[in-house]
Amino acid sequence: MNKKINIELDSINVPQRAKVFLLILLVSAVTKESLPTSFNVGGGGWWMCLNYVEEGTLYAGQPYCAQPPIIYYIGLGLLKTFGEDLLLLSMWILLITSNIVMYLLLGEILKKHGIYHPIIYSLLYLLTVYRFMGSINSTIACALFVVGYYILYYFRHIYRGLLAGVAFAFAVFTKYTTILPMLIVVGYAFSTQIFHTKNFGRRTRLTPKCGFQPFRDLMGAAIPILSLYLLLTHTYPNFMEYTFTGHQQQMSKDLIHSLVVLWETASLRTAASTIMLLILAYCVLKKFFQRDTFIYPLTTASLFFYGLGAILMWGEPHIGSYYMLPVYPFLVLTFMVVWRNSKKIFSALFLVTLIYPSIFGSPLQDISRWGFDQQKNQAIETIEYGLHYIPPQEGYVLTEGPRGYEKIFRRYHTPIKQKQVRVVGEGRGYTVHEDPAWAPELREKINLTHGVSQSYENLTEKEETLLKEIKKDRFSLIMYGPPQWSTLTRVLRETENHIRGSYCPIYVPNFLYQGDGKFYSSLYFQNPKDCIKMRRDLKKYYTKKFNEICSISSKAASRIKKTAYWNRYIIKQSCGVEKEFQYTETNRNKMNALDVIIMLLMYPPTFWFMKFLES
Repeated sequence: MNKKINIELDSINVPQRAKVFLLILLVSAVTKESLPTSFNVGGGGWWMCLNYVEEGTLYAGQPYCAQPPIIYYIGLGLLKTFGEDLLLLSMWILLITSNIVMYLLLGEILKKHGIYHPIIYSLLYLLTVYRFMGSINSTIACALFVVGYYILYYFRHIYRGLLAGVAFAFAVFTKYTTILPMLIVVGYAFSTQIFHTKNFGRRTRLTPKCGFQPFRDLMGAAIPILSLYLLLTHTYPNFMEYTFTGHQQQMSKDLIHSLVVLWETASLRTAASTIMLLILAYCVLKKFFQRDTFIYPLTTASLFFYGLGAILMWGEPHIGSYYMLPVYPFLVLTFMVVWRNSKKIFSALFLVTLIYPSIFGSPLQDISRWGFDQQKNQAIETIEYGLHYIPPQEGYVLTEGPRGYEKIFRRYHTPIKQKQVRVVGEGRGYTVHEDPAWAPELREKINLTHGVSQSYENLTEKEETLLKEIKKDRFSLIMYGPPQWSTLTRVLRETENHIRGSYCPIYVPNFLYQGDGKFYSSLYFQNPKDCIKMRRDLKKYYTKKFNEICSISSKAASRIKKTAYWNRYIIKQSCGVEKEFQYTETNRNKMNALDVIIMLLMYPPTFWFMKFLES
């Protein structure tokens, strides 16, 4: 009898175990994919910025450090506490801890409103917030913002506004994208406290309340933000130019023209964002949200306004990017309210936002664009295949790039062995290229004392060591170009006479920026015979492939003719017809009839899967 009961209980628990097992697998996969692989942050020059903080020279004439300073203080604190060897691990712990705090607080909020479901909520959080863990400053700012929101709305302390304001202040000066959702959250809290609703039949009226607590909360939230702002502007006179006003001129695109282009291109993410916002607007009109939950879609509306700003800056709304991470916790809360009211609408939202077309990008999109991606890779390899003709090297090969960049020699089937290659440019003591959009704007506003991509006026200790090795002729080949070239440019500038006397240059087309900006890689060979051989092979290859390259991109063909001239040979052919490069991200992401079919076909299994998770 007991044995029979145990068997029945076990059979009942199997689906639940399967859900937990699937969730654990998904958490593991997202964690592996999302954790940062290097100690870095956006805005140009993470390592240099920590050094500037330590030296007291942050925001003082260098073309780096576009982020507010709190993230740099955090980075320096971790460096001093754990040392360079444990720095990345300590950052991982901080990021995971930040996500645990957000997950628990948001879950507690859902429980208070009676709309908590452990599996549905966990899945939403994982695919909406947790996935951006690699965006260090956005994750930390988001966690601080969620803490501030929880304190302001759910603490009953008389000075909750002040406590929330401290969290908001650190959030804002970690990442400015918290400003708009913070203003909405504080404004809504104030308005709902000074007014209450009364029903008169079918009419609802707002009636003023008495009491000082709403004003205490408002002033309490404002004081820490204003105080920290005054402190930072006093400490760093150029602080706002570096982190805020220096970005404003990038918002220079014509809004109407950009909207027309968006309509014509109709990318998957833009379509997903539009459908998502329209469904949420419908849910608001259907009164899914009450007075205590209306703050969720109201804060989510920040995505629309940030999207307009992104259109002015980049020509794309960029809803779904890490820039808007502080809004995504409220997207999760909004979705959970929709889930409580309508499982069918929730399934449609889940599908459009997270599965296909998805505002965050989807593996299904990669599958549907597999042929396009293959053709693009083949086209770029045809343009850059000159690297294939690098002769065998007896000495070491020096290059600059991100971690794993030595694989480029394998990609183009060169005779260079991986153990020969030394890659510089990652980590403390090396220079990174300045932000090509932000730094020039900053130069117009203030007098930068450092030159283009000059992290320091003098070489760092690592760069000095590299310079000595080059002077000792340790490297038989030095190669640099896109994606990174700032460190080797600085070092080679200090030994121009030695390079000119001991090496010969060859230039190979590089199509990373599709013919714009820096369009070549520089290769310096110690053996003059290598230059002679590679020049002969490049001439033969690009002369033979010129017409094919013209059919790929006439701009690429013109860049190839220019590098040929630098290499002291001439390609006589010319492109008869101007041809734009067709394998752009805009063309790849354009929504088509197949995408609509995939989306419609995915709805039934999505609805079934949601029912399975709920059961």
